[in-house]
Parts: sequence; C-alpha cells; structure tokens
Amino acid sequence: MKAIEIKGLSFRYVRSEVFALKNVDLVVNEGEKLLILGPSGCGKTTLLRCINGLIPHRYRGELLGTVKVFGENVAETPIHKISLKVGTVLQDPESQFVGISVEEDVAFGLENLRFSREEMRRLVAESLSVVGLTGMEQRAPHEMSGGQKQKVALAGVLAMRPSVILFDEPLANLDPASADEILDFMDVLNREYGKTIVIVEHRFEQVLEKGVDKIAVMSDGRVVAYGTPEDIMERADLLVKIGIRLPLYAEVAYQLKKRGLWEGPLPLSVEETASRLKGSVRARIEGKLEVPSEKPDRKPILEFRDVHYVYPTGVKAIRGVDLKIYPGEVVALMGPNGAGKSTLSLLSIGILKPTRGRVLVDGVDTRDATVAQLARTVGIIFQNPNHMLFKNSVEEEIAFGPKNLGYSEEEIERFVEQAMQICDLKRYRGRHPLSLSMGERKRVCIAAALSMNPRLLFFDEPTVGQDHRHSEAFMSYIKRLREKGYTIVIITHNVNLAIEYCQRAVIMVDGKIIADGPTQKVLADEPLLKKARLKPTSITRLMKALNLPPLAITSQDLQTLLIKS
Repeated sequence: MKAIEIKGLSFRYVRSEVFALKNVDLVVNEGEKLLILGPSGCGKTTLLRCINGLIPHRYRGELLGTVKVFGENVAETPIHKISLKVGTVLQDPESQFVGISVEEDVAFGLENLRFSREEMRRLVAESLSVVGLTGMEQRAPHEMSGGQKQKVALAGVLAMRPSVILFDEPLANLDPASADEILDFMDVLNREYGKTIVIVEHRFEQVLEKGVDKIAVMSDGRVVAYGTPEDIMERADLLVKIGIRLPLYAEVAYQLKKRGLWEGPLPLSVEETASRLKGSVRARIEGKLEVPSEKPDRKPILEFRDVHYVYPTGVKAIRGVDLKIYPGEVVALMGPNGAGKSTLSLLSIGILKPTRGRVLVDGVDTRDATVAQLARTVGIIFQNPNHMLFKNSVEEEIAFGPKNLGYSEEEIERFVEQAMQICDLKRYRGRHPLSLSMGERKRVCIAAALSMNPRLLFFDEPTVGQDHRHSEAFMSYIKRLREKGYTIVIITHNVNLAIEYCQRAVIMVDGKIIADGPTQKVLADEPLLKKARLKPTSITRLMKALNLPPLAITSQDLQTLLIKS
C-alpha cells in the first residue's frame, strides 16, 4: 500500500518569488525507510511540511499538485487528523517541548486529542519504554542530554501511534554513539512496529551504514534521483556535483575509479571496500604519518589551572581541568553530550566564573574582567543559533557586536561585509534571522562572531545543520584564519572534521580531560573514542581491515597512498 503519494507538487511561500518545491513526484510504500538527501535550501524541510500538513494548514503560499497519506489528501484533511497518521521529529528537539516533565511532555498530544487518563498513562509508558527512558518520567526535558532530548521528542511522537514518522535532521546535535542509538530506534520502529520512516539528514554515511530501502536526492526544489542505495551510488557524479559528500570509503573508491584503479560499482560499506581493495591494490605506508606533538615555548592565549565548575543545580560540569591553548592552534574539543565542552567555552569568555581554580585569557583572570572586555579577545558561536538571534535583520545581527565594542563606522561596515561574504549571507542581509533555515541561522551566528574580530574563536558544532558544500567552505576559511594567526577551538562530534582541519584533539568525559595530543594519534585510539561516545572514521576502520596501521587520516591521504602503491 502507498503510505505517501506525491504528484506534481510545487509550493511557493507567501512573499517568496521562487518555488521551494518544483513538480515533485514521489511514492513511499508502507513499511519503507526513505532517506532524503540534498544541499541546504533544496526543499527537503518544505517537502516534510507538505507531508505532515503544516503546508498548507500552517504555512501559507501557492500550492500545486497533491500529497496523499494512505489515500487521504493532506490539504483537505484537518491537521489534528493528519497527526494521528504522521508524526514529525524535528532537528531541534527543544522546540517540541511544552511540558515541565518528560511524562507531561510525552502526553501533550494525547491530552489535546482528549484521550482518557488511563489510555494516556498506558501510551506514555509504552512510548518511553520503546526509547529507553523508563524511570525518567519526572525529569525536566530541557535539562537532559542531547540524545535524551531527541528520545523524549520521539516518545511524544510515538505516543500518538502514527503510521508514518518523519525525521528532520535528527542526528544533527548528537554525538556519534547517540546518533547510532537513534538510528537503531528507527530500525526497530521500521522492522518490528511496521512504521514507515522518512529521514532528512546530511549524515549520508552514518544513515547508509544502518540501512535504508530507498534514497531520494533533491536539488533546487526537485527530486533529481530516486532509487535503492545501489542505484544512487551509480549517480556519484551527480551527488558530488550538487554538493553531497559520498561516504568516505566510497569517496576513496570514486577517486580510484577516475584513475582506472577501481572497477565496477562503488561500495556500500567498509567491508565491501576492503574486500575489493585487497584483491586489486596493495597499499603501503610511506613515512611516518603521525603529526609530532608540538611543545610551544610561547605564552598561552587561554589557560585553565585546576578549574572546577558546579552549576547552581549542583551539577559538577568541570572537574579539575588543566589546559593550555596556544596562539595559532586549531584544536578539536571533543566528547559526548554533557561532557562539559560547552561549559568550558562559557568559562573561557567569562559568562561563567570558575567555582575553583583560575581561567586566564591572555594572562588576565576572567574573574577580573567583564564579558565585554574579554569579547575583544574571545568569541563564541553557540550550538543552538536560536539562543543568539534577536535583531530584525541579518545585517543588524552581524553589526550588533562590533557596534557595542566601539569600532568605527568604517570598521563595522568592513567587518560586516567580510563576515557576510565568508558565510554566504549577502542575499539574506534584509531577512529576519528567524525566517531562515536552521543551517542558515547557524551561518548568521558565525558571521556575528567573526564581525567582532577576536583573536580566539570557539565554534560549538559549527557545521551542524550545514550541507557538505557550506561546511567545506566555512572550514577552509578556518584554515585561512589560522594562517593569519587566529586561534581556533572547535567543539565537535565530527571525528572526520577534526582529522581534516585540527592539529590537536582534546577529549573530555564527565567534566575531565582524558586525552590531549596530536589528532592523528588521539582519534585512532578506538577504546578511547568508545569512552567518549565517538567512533573511528570509516577510513580508520578501512585501514585496519586492510591490515594497515589504523591511523586517523583523511580520505585524501588514503587515496594518495593507494594511488602511489
């Protein structure tokens, strides 16, 4: 049976001159798991809104074509009835919370549909059991870890017993282990409960690793490719052209194929890649790939001396941290959700003051300086862009910081234009920041920090919600910043991003630093990564499968080794 049937769908938002969707045709059969890929702004979220009824019932505009869910026309069905068939888990789970406790939040939809108290209790208990949150009914959802928040949001959807569940970038804010858990839940919902699953996600490799039935590729509001994973991998040229990054192991095979060193279709797993490489290419490691540990003799720009921090709630977020960050470094700060990484960044800019110990910024104790004074040295971009945006236009948002720091009009104009250019925001200068997509909002926050021209920048998950093209463009700018003498600390769960752009990795778990050293060495230590709920990249796993040293190197490094062999 057709769970979702879309014919000739086009949609243009009110006050928009262009169509976000253009003549989309798509069928999702009952019980299928569909992955939707595409660059930011291609129409993926708009398509989900057409399926769950937010378009046209909440978002107005010009709608052409039809969307049917189990034979019912979405545009002609009241949205409360659609919610019993289609549930949606958003990228930002906090935006779905309405209750002060987990139990209350999960029951919200059922209350609105006037379920009996007994039925609500049964459905809430069952839903929390499915996602593994039994016993946490009275916890406040806003105080939970990122992975737990996503599970609360999922439980709230499951309680409604929908047949179709839409996931809009559900992995964006999660560490790799939590992301795997959510993907495993999707698999259980699909296989054991027969749910039809539609996933919009930039993490192509991680979703593919868990398995999907079909993939739809979108670009500029259109579905440009559709089929099985095997079918889509045959369109690798198209994926690369529109800015979708191939799985790292497939990226290696793709480049080898261009040089006549790989025959047949591209692989769909590390194991398949290793099996085929063993018989055709003999790789060798030439020289030592590990980056030697630097021992700077210069003064650190940021120093933590036996720092502890306890929140007013009693949560011990930082436990005896000693850390030195030197000018010109690009450092990856990594660890699971709730490890203390964001707290460390807030201590660095003086928003929080240490409970015990000292934090020194350019030799100045943060307890002796205001946040405004420290902002001339340290800038920070928070993980959730909605916590930073408050002005009425993108241009005003970006100009706010330098204006308050007392820069001249000429300097402000130069800093704002430069930041908008870097973050590809010029065409949005007059738009309200909250009218933009999550990925676009993130770029506004990055631009707002860059415009203040600090020397040390903390980026809290800078590429979350970004497609590969925008991530690559932004990270290449970080490389240029380092060349100009800026110091960069990147808080990230993305192990491959850290390998590609950071020379040093600092790993935190439970408020403590458990590793600090060269990226290629630290991020190849599988037991260490497991403690931090991180995963070795597929390149590291591929090297191990090929009986090579499992170093944390880039796919480009491995391509070079294989081509030289």
